[in-house]
Amino acid sequence: MKKKISILGGGIAGLTSAYELTNEDNWQDKYDITIYQMGWRCGGKAATGLGKNGRIEEVGVHIFQGWYHNAFRMVKEVYKEIEENNLAPDTPFKSWRDAFIPNPYTFNTEYDKKNKSWHNWTMVFPNNTYTPGTAIQTDFFTLIKEGLGIVIATLVGSPFQKKKNGKKKVISKVLQKMFFKVNVPEREEKNPENKSNTITNRVLGKVSKSLELIIVKLTTYRYRKNKSIFINLLVKIYRGLKNFFQIGAKHCGNKTKKLRRVLRMIELGLVCIEGIYTDVYDSKTGIYNWDAINDYDFREWLCKHGASKELLEFSIVRFIYYGTFGNVYGGNGTIEQGKIGADIGVKMVTKISNYKGCFVWYLAAGTGGTFLAPLTLVLKNRGVKFEYFHKATKIAYSDNENIQEIEIDVQVDLKKEISEYNPFIIQKGIHQWTSEPDLSQIDPVQAKRIEQENINLESSFSDWKPVGSKILKKGKDFDLIILATSIQPIKYIAKDIISKNLQWKNMVDNIATTPTLNVQFWLNKTDKELGFDHGQWGMQEGQYANTVIYEDYLYSWTSMSYLEKIENWKNHQPHQISYWCGVWPENTGVKNHGIPALKNHTHKWMNSNMEWFWPNAIKNDEFDYNLLCSNKETPSEKFDDQFFQINDDPTIQYVLGRPGTNQFRIKSDETGYKNLFFAGDWTDFGLNVGYMEGTVQSGIQCANGIKRRFYNNILSQRNLL
Repeated sequence: MKKKISILGGGIAGLTSAYELTNEDNWQDKYDITIYQMGWRCGGKAATGLGKNGRIEEVGVHIFQGWYHNAFRMVKEVYKEIEENNLAPDTPFKSWRDAFIPNPYTFNTEYDKKNKSWHNWTMVFPNNTYTPGTAIQTDFFTLIKEGLGIVIATLVGSPFQKKKNGKKKVISKVLQKMFFKVNVPEREEKNPENKSNTITNRVLGKVSKSLELIIVKLTTYRYRKNKSIFINLLVKIYRGLKNFFQIGAKHCGNKTKKLRRVLRMIELGLVCIEGIYTDVYDSKTGIYNWDAINDYDFREWLCKHGASKELLEFSIVRFIYYGTFGNVYGGNGTIEQGKIGADIGVKMVTKISNYKGCFVWYLAAGTGGTFLAPLTLVLKNRGVKFEYFHKATKIAYSDNENIQEIEIDVQVDLKKEISEYNPFIIQKGIHQWTSEPDLSQIDPVQAKRIEQENINLESSFSDWKPVGSKILKKGKDFDLIILATSIQPIKYIAKDIISKNLQWKNMVDNIATTPTLNVQFWLNKTDKELGFDHGQWGMQEGQYANTVIYEDYLYSWTSMSYLEKIENWKNHQPHQISYWCGVWPENTGVKNHGIPALKNHTHKWMNSNMEWFWPNAIKNDEFDYNLLCSNKETPSEKFDDQFFQINDDPTIQYVLGRPGTNQFRIKSDETGYKNLFFAGDWTDFGLNVGYMEGTVQSGIQCANGIKRRFYNNILSQRNLL
C-alpha cells in the first residue's frame, strides 16, 4: 500500500531523504512525498539567494571537501539526471565537473604571541586521481602514505612560492607520483569488491596489516600481563621518537618554520595513533569504538596521550576547532578556547589525507545554484511535492507507537490564479533561489504588507501572523513523518513530547548550537590590484585564497571571485568577491546588537586585518570603501550596501559537537515512534558535528530506516561511503 510521507523541513537532510526514497524504479507505487518548507526557498543552514544586481547572497561560506564521498555521489547522480532529462537546457554546467572548481590551497595562519603578529603557512594538498563520490575506500596504509606525503610537501614548501627555483616544482611532481598518483580502474571505483588482485595490492595490504598489528602491540602494552623485552624496547623507541619530535619542534626558530611544522605534524600523528589504538580500537573484535573518547575534549585527549602544550596551539589543531565553530571568541585559538568531542577532532585529522581528487572544491554558482537548486529540480521532476510558506508548529504527543497529528501554519496565500509557488529564477542558464520571496506570486494585499513592513517569512522572530493553518491527520494526510528541521525548532514543535519523553528532553537540552555570521564584499579591483601577490603567498596565478583560522570574529576568509561570471551586474562590475564567516559571540560578554553591531565590528576588523592580504586596500590606516561595488555614492553608503547576516535564528544556528553529547543524540529510526524518523546534523549519524556531508549521511540513514522498517527485502538500502 502506498504510504504518504510528510517531510518537515527542506534543508539538505530533508532533500536527501526525499532523494534516496525516490531513487528507486517505480517509487511512486510505494510513496507519496510532500516537503513542507517555511518561507520561499529550501536549503536551511545552506540557503542561498539572488539579491540586487543578481549577486549571490549566502547564509555562510560553503565548500565541498574531497572526503565528502556521499554528497559527491548524490551530486554526480543529480547532474546526470538533469542532463538526461534536459531539466536545465541553458545551464553552462553539463556535468558535476563543470559545477565544481578544485582548489588545493589552504592558508593555515599562525599567530606569534611574542611579536603579536600573524604568519602564513600555505598548505598545497597534491591532487590525486581518485574521483570524488566513488566507493573505493582508503585503507590504513594509504592514510599513512598520503599523510607522509603531506608532511614532506610541507617541508619542501609550495611549488608556486615566489623567487624560488624550479626544483620545488620537480620535487612536487615526484611527491605526487610517489604518494598521491594512483590509477584506479573504473570498475574498482564503482565496486571496491572488484579491487584488482595485483602483487602490489597484495604486498601493500600485508604491510598495512603488519603495521597496524605492531601499533596495536605498542600502544596496548601497558595492559598486557606478559610484556616481552622486544615489545618494551619498541615502546621506548616509539616514545623516544615522539619526545625527539617535541623537543626538536620547540627549538625551531622562525628561520626553520617549515621544519617546526613538520615535526608538529608528526607529533600530532603519533599522539593520535597512540590514542586511537589505546582508547578506541578493540584488538579482540577489530572494532573502533569512537564513543569511548567522546567525553573528552579533543585537546584534553591529546594531553592524555602525551601531547606537548605547543601542539595544543598548533594551527592544524586550531583548524579543527574553528572549522567546526567549536571555538569561543577571544584568544587566537589558545587552549583556553572552545570544546569539541575528541572523537570528532581525531576523525577530522584522519580526513585530511582521505580526500579524493582535490582537498577543496568550490561551488561554481554558489551553494544554491550548484547544489540545492539542482537537487530540488530533480525531486520536483520525479514527482515530489513542495509546499512553500508552510511552517510546522506542532507534532502532537501520542501515547501509542504512532504520531497521529501535525499542525502547520500557512504563512501566505498565493494569488488565485497561481496553484503552486515557483521558487526559482533562471540567471545565465542556472536555476537559483531568490533572497526575498517573489511577491508577484503572493496575494496582493499580503504582498504589500510584507514589502512595507519588511517582513522576513524565514524568521522565527517575525510578528507576521499566519493566514491559516492545517491539521494533518495520520491515515488521511500522512502515514510517515520525517522531522528534518534543525534541533532548536524542535523545542517548540515537539514541546508536548519533550515534556513527557526523557530521551527527547535530553536531546534538545544537551545538543548545543551557536549563532554564526556571514559578510560578503564585492570590490572593483582585482586581487593583484589590491596588492595580493599570489607568488608571495605560494599560490598559482588565478587561484583563490582560502583561510579558516585568522583573527576573530571574521576568522574565515574565502575569495569567491569566480562568482562574478555567474552574477548579473549591469554597472560597477566586481573583479574581486570575498566572503568572511565565523562564530557570532554568545555569552561572552559582548552584547549582540544585531546587524549594526556586526557592521561596526566588520569596519574595525577590515581596518586592522586586511592589510596583510590587500596592502593597497588600506589608506591612512583605514580600509578604502570606495573600492566596494555599489550604486551608492559615499564610502559609508557603499559599505552598508554590502551583505551582512547574523544566523541567530533557531532554524539556522550551527550544530556543535560538544564533548559528552553523543550519548544524547538519537539515530534516525530510534525516535520512539514507528512512523516518525529524524534527519539532520543533530542526529547520531557518525561524525556528529555540523557539515554538509554529515547532513547528507543523516538523510541517507533516514531513508534506509524507512526502507528497512516497511520494505525490508523489497527496496535496496544505500550503503554509506
